[in-house]
This record gives sequence, C-alpha cells and structure tokens, in this order.
Amino acid sequence: MNGVTKALAATAATVLLAGCAATHAASRSERPHRQPQVAPVVTIDRKPPPPLLASPGDHGAVVREIQARLRQIDWYFGDVTGDYAASTAEAVRGFQAKRGIAVTGNVNQRTLDLLEGMTTEPTN
Repeated sequence: MNGVTKALAATAATVLLAGCAATHAASRSERPHRQPQVAPVVTIDRKPPPPLLASPGDHGAVVREIQARLRQIDWYFGDVTGDYAASTAEAVRGFQAKRGIAVTGNVNQRTLDLLEGMTTEPTN
C-alpha cells in the first residue's frame, strides 16, 4: 500500500467507526429505559386474629343487638333472646359468607362493622 491508499484506508476506518458509534448511541437513546425487575416482597401477616365480640354460648345485650340487626336484613328469623344459640351462629355464618369474609359463626369487629353498616341501631 502506498501512502495515499493508507491515508484513505485510515480515513475510511475513522468514518466507519464514528458512524457505528453514533448509530449505537442513537439506538441506546431511542430504546425505552427499563427499570430492573425486582421480585415482589411477600410479607406474612403475623397479627393475631381480631378478638371475638360474641360466639355461641354467650348471653346478653351484645347478642340481642346482633340478633336484632341480623333480623333487620332477613338473616335471623328466631326470637331476639340474647342467647347465642345454633340459630344465631347459622345466621352469622350466612351473613359472613355473603359478605366474603371468614365464615366462623363468631362475631368479631369486622363482622360487627359490616352488620352495623347495613342496619339501624335496634330500639330494644
């Protein structure tokens, strides 16, 4: 190769490399920037279950209120006695199932909140 050919080859190589670098830079800037994928964090709820407010075998004003409220929305058909018997537990289970919460037959704060939100305060 003579001097002119070497100069042309060097110039061509420089232009080619510059073009490749520009194309590479442009393609990098045109690509959407992706955030690195991170695995979701799974936490275990270690809170104890909410305390029971009423359950089978209980007696008293709280049970009367639950029975009266369930009766307002046609889940309980017995007498409002204040005794948490099988018929009350069955009504509570039906109510819980319909609302998509844990079906236990026991009344916790979640069950009572939903029940109170759908009924009026009993008068007696």
